[in-house]
Amino acid sequence: MPGRLPRRQAPGLPMICHDLTPLAPVSDMDDAIAFLTDTLGFTLSFRGEGYAHLRRDGATIRLLHSDDDLTDAARHQGYYIDVDDVDALHAHLSPVLGALPPECHQPPSDTAYGQREFVVVYEALMFVFGQPVEGS
Repeated sequence: MPGRLPRRQAPGLPMICHDLTPLAPVSDMDDAIAFLTDTLGFTLSFRGEGYAHLRRDGATIRLLHSDDDLTDAARHQGYYIDVDDVDALHAHLSPVLGALPPECHQPPSDTAYGQREFVVVYEALMFVFGQPVEGS
């Protein structure tokens, strides 16, 4: 296939990958940080010029300021966050989620692929919180 690099075996890799952290583009850093901390319960761990790093439990996200048109569907990004109890988290966040426009959140529901999930949208970012459905 054109453009694909050949696969190579790398015996004894010199490092171990620990985490995969998304780099999320945002148009307003202050607003995005407020949304993630006040609405979704993340904690700001670092802030620099045009950059922020936030955590919640074992999940992390890095924000990058962007002047791009984030309403362009090609720039939309989704993040799946596995949780222990999706219904309890939704109930905890409901007071702040209720203040969002209806198109920016969906309540928990079971999916055809065996997950129970709810969705929260901020600008071009879609956060899906989910867990396996019992017995799936």
